[in-house]
Amino acid sequence: MTSRRPVPTADEVWRTYDAAEARLTAPLCTRMLDLARVGPGMRVLDLAAGRGEPAIAAAHRVGPVGSVLGVDLSADMLAMAAERAAREAEALRRDGFIRLGGVTRIVVAARVDSAAPPTVLP
Repeated sequence: MTSRRPVPTADEVWRTYDAAEARLTAPLCTRMLDLARVGPGMRVLDLAAGRGEPAIAAAHRVGPVGSVLGVDLSADMLAMAAERAAREAEALRRDGFIRLGGVTRIVVAARVDSAAPPTVLP
């Protein structure tokens, strides 16, 4: 008789490969933020924020007068992003503001006359 290992949860898989994933996707994240021209003072919305990339990287770029909102359907993924934000708390206090939250439906409205409309990252 063979015993089967239990199937890992998505959270367990992501936690196992998080460091490798972060290392492999860092250039892509940087390029995406460059193409979106994310910079000081901007307001950024990261839909499907997952483990916090690119939301946390964007928070470092927008600075203390900007803000980033990262949202995701998965509470487990948001927990990972919150843990990472906590590890980088000192730098984020200096560099920028990030807020993470779960959603089941998103309604985004921007005033047409807004001087700084939000930047939306895929």
